[in-house]
Amino acid sequence: WTSWLATGFIPQANGGCNDLIISGHATVTSTLACVVTSVVGKTMFTTALWTLVAIDYMVEVYEGFHYSVDMWLGAIIVNFIWSVLS
Repeated sequence: WTSWLATGFIPQANGGCNDLIISGHATVTSTLACVVTSVVGKTMFTTALWTLVAIDYMVEVYEGFHYSVDMWLGAIIVNFIWSVLS
């Protein structure tokens, strides 16, 4: 049991966080962006923030830490749930 638990703490040779379906990184940054944009409510700020989030996703994909699909799925699912619940 402990060896199974310790597997998640073994560093990867190529980096990466092993989120293969929905990225935890994308869900956290998308959730924070949703919270901030709903509180601030300014169009220019919202556009700038989501542009920076998209650039962050592109950098993560370019560096090979994530697949593109898991980053975009994280963003799309969080935004869908946020819009449904708001």
